[in-house]
Amino acid sequence: MKKILAIAVAALMTVALCISASALHHTSPDQILAGSDGHDLASVGGNNAAGTDIGAITEESFYFWGWHSTEVEGGIVEFGYRYGDVTVLGSPKFYHDNSNDAGKADNDTIASQCGGVGESVRFRIEVPVLKGEQEVVAVVKLADGTVEDMWTVKYSAENGKTLADITPKADDPAPADPTPADNPGTADASVIAIAAVACIALAGVVVAKKVK
Repeated sequence: MKKILAIAVAALMTVALCISASALHHTSPDQILAGSDGHDLASVGGNNAAGTDIGAITEESFYFWGWHSTEVEGGIVEFGYRYGDVTVLGSPKFYHDNSNDAGKADNDTIASQCGGVGESVRFRIEVPVLKGEQEVVAVVKLADGTVEDMWTVKYSAENGKTLADITPKADDPAPADPTPADNPGTADASVIAIAAVACIALAGVVVAKKVK
């Protein structure tokens, strides 16, 4: 009997730990917002993070809106999106204006999701629409340097940018050192001219002394 009880307790603890771990590493795929009115292209609070199909769209861009929790030490650095092998980061963590009661309440509610372990914060990631049948993934960069997928969205668009348009460009090569290794001919001419002026001035001084 004691063995059976011990096994049951161990099983319950394992389940509890699994639930806790999943809560600390979780994405809430709330909405896909678009347009100046912020209309939702998906389903408010009822989206599947593993794959949300929003069908044919005509918007030029949209926003991933939701929140993410992680137990990684140091928490979340930033957010972004990924089309295929192209990842674009730079979307900051989103916080409401705390001077607004509703905004402060939302900030506090989201922060409490991790139960004081790790970090929970909202994301609002702007994504450009690409032409054709597309799959785009919202991603998060964590303090340990890893970039993880959060939420996959599929759509189609008759118009839009191309993958080349959004691919980050490599930095331009550093400009060449404008200082030449050797003095050019003009520098030599300048030195000669200065020397000539000095000689003339010296000759003038000598002549002036003779006149006196």
